[in-house]
Amino acid sequence: MDYGNWIALLAIFANLIISIIKTRKAHPEDE
Repeated sequence: MDYGNWIALLAIFANLIISIIKTRKAHPEDE
């Protein structure tokens, strides 16, 4: 098992989650 691939996948996944959280905090009352 290549750990480099796992780290890359985890980094992309974490980036996605952080982006979603930032977007929600940018305008929480905009619904």
